Amino acid sequence: MLGEAAKLKPLEIELKRLEDLSESIVKDFVYMRQREEEMRDTNG
Repeated sequence: MLGEAAKLKPLEIELKRLEDLSESIVKDFVYMRQREEEMRDTNG
């Protein structure tokens, strides 16, 4: 991974980092929505 990163330009590294970050945000968001639905089901 580090060997590949060395070949990338700084901008590409930043874009990759943002892509990884946005993926984790989406996963967290999906998880939170599922939890919310579960909570609603148990309360109702």
